[in-house]
Parts: sequence; structure tokens; C-alpha cells
Amino acid sequence: LSCSMCLGFWVGVLLSVFQFYVLKDPANIYYYPLASSAFCFFTDVLMDVMQEVWVKLKTERESND
Repeated sequence: LSCSMCLGFWVGVLLSVFQFYVLKDPANIYYYPLASSAFCFFTDVLMDVMQEVWVKLKTERESND
């Protein structure tokens, strides 16, 4: 597990608790931790890909100079 998945899971748990106790709406509270974890993992992977592309382009540019 990556740190972003754990962060997403616990944020989803907090959202579920908020919706259950504050909003008094128990609908779909079990899906929030999973959906939040998946979203955070996806954005983490996207950021990793963007960083790899940036490093590749930077090294290509420096090797051409």
C-alpha cells in the first residue's frame, strides 16, 4: 500500500463519519473510504507519470545542449 492510498482511505472514513453523524444520512457510507482511496491512488500515479515525463524531457534537453 502506498501512503496516498492510506490517506485516501482515512479521509473517506472521516467523510463517512461526517455524513452518518452530522448529516444523518447513512446512504453509501461504506463506499467512501474505497472510492477516496482509489481516487488518491489514481492521482498519485498520474503525478508520478507527469514527474517521469518531466525528468525525461529535462534530460533530453540537457543532453542536446
